[in-house]
Amino acid sequence: MKGEPLVQLDLFSDPPLTREELRSDQKSLQALYDALAERYRLPPARVELSSRRATGGVIQYGPPHVIRVSAHMSAADRRQTLLHETAHAICHDRWGVDEGHSSRFWEIARELGVTRKSAPETDRLATIRARNARYTYRCLGCAEE
Repeated sequence: MKGEPLVQLDLFSDPPLTREELRSDQKSLQALYDALAERYRLPPARVELSSRRATGGVIQYGPPHVIRVSAHMSAADRRQTLLHETAHAICHDRWGVDEGHSSRFWEIARELGVTRKSAPETDRLATIRARNARYTYRCLGCAEE
């Protein structure tokens, strides 16, 4: 690595979603949250697709809650992320802000249909992380990197 020139990789190599695609998908995610909010008697939330987030999502507790989901993920990952953040909204409503990723949270997340335990990562972000890696860690027990 020493002496090699640094190469800037663009984080988002694919063309962004069009304004219409963003609106349509955001509307569908909003409708999903609204249906779940009615079912679980949750306060309202505003769902936003963000072209500024590289991966995953976040909930900002309100009122109203604001759920931001990365527009750079696949439609399936955007849906999974919304379900994950909705599980946070349910936990916040029932047990308060400190519930985090507790066992109760994961029980509710699974009930909602969340199948992953880690945040989805775009292929491009994984490539950039790998290219920028400075260290490799190897397990002494199994020799996995």
